[in-house]
Amino acid sequence: MAPGWIPIIGGRRVRPPAAFGPAALGGLILTLLFTAVPVGGGRELTFYGIVDTVEYSNAAWEAVATACVTPLAAWGPITLVLAIAYYRRRTVAVAE
Repeated sequence: MAPGWIPIIGGRRVRPPAAFGPAALGGLILTLLFTAVPVGGGRELTFYGIVDTVEYSNAAWEAVATACVTPLAAWGPITLVLAIAYYRRRTVAVAE
């Protein structure tokens, strides 16, 4: 159900495709934006092109950077998994 304060659709049931479509699209976009593929030579292929990786002064700074960036990289795939789970839970399976 959409919250009552939303104009036009407030208080009405939201159909699964209306929630799944934007969530899946958003998950795909986030996955593209935050995924980097190593291509060698200290470079990575990203949505923005090939970028050089950053050299850290010690392993502690690299661990901090990894801990800060990992949630961004996981955001898109997690959104996709949740969208699929929502769609499967809200649609009725037809028995044959």
